[in-house]
Amino acid sequence: MIYDVNANDGIYGNAYTNATIGGSYTFTVYASGTAPIGGDFTRIASRSTYVSGPTIYSTIIDAGWNMVAVPGNPSPAHPDSIFGDDIDPFYMYTNNSNIWWWSEINSSYMLPDEIENGYGYWVKAWEDNTK
Repeated sequence: MIYDVNANDGIYGNAYTNATIGGSYTFTVYASGTAPIGGDFTRIASRSTYVSGPTIYSTIIDAGWNMVAVPGNPSPAHPDSIFGDDIDPFYMYTNNSNIWWWSEINSSYMLPDEIENGYGYWVKAWEDNTK
């Protein structure tokens, strides 16, 4: 797929986004116009970069309550998307939940809407060696 970008000042570019995970992207920028000193100019710059794909982290937790944190910004960030496949059953109800975080604003434990880097979460696993 090619995206073209045009501007009234004579600068435009292409972004070739046909890469898949583990592929490469090429960005080309064309600039032309008239400089106050030196007259007309045209410049072309093209750069390529390799895209390696998402990093997958895993850890093993024991049965019971475990304090966990994530080393990056997960996507999707919903707790069920992150833990739901590995902890079965995985509940997120006010009176029955497998995950809690401490809210300084509310001074209480809350159900998280999303998992964020920099926060710790209490996660309950039903079995040892849960990934």
